[in-house]
Amino acid sequence: MVDSADGGFDFDQWRALAEDDPAAFEAAREAAIEKLIQQIPEDRQRRLHGLQWRIDTVRSMAPNPTAAFLTLSEMMWDSFYRQQMMLKRLLGEEQQGSRPEPRPSQSSNVVPFRQFN
Repeated sequence: MVDSADGGFDFDQWRALAEDDPAAFEAAREAAIEKLIQQIPEDRQRRLHGLQWRIDTVRSMAPNPTAAFLTLSEMMWDSFYRQQMMLKRLLGEEQQGSRPEPRPSQSSNVVPFRQFN
């Protein structure tokens, strides 16, 4: 298992494993995820396994890691806004049937990566 001496997450060890042995990295990643899910109350584990399946499916279908990240990020933001709408409804702050406010648009400067040879 790839953990730090204090039992926490050691990014450098995970990075090195991913670079040196991608198959071992994937096996360790899956084992760490399963270990975490097993610590959750049993009535929530099925939902988490389903969510992890969706995440793994997005990752496997994406043409590259950046595309996977963007798709997963969009999934998280959609979930966040759905939960926010539900909370507003429960608190009576939103009219039933009204449309959600659109997410604020963001603009960014794109910085090109240097090419390494």
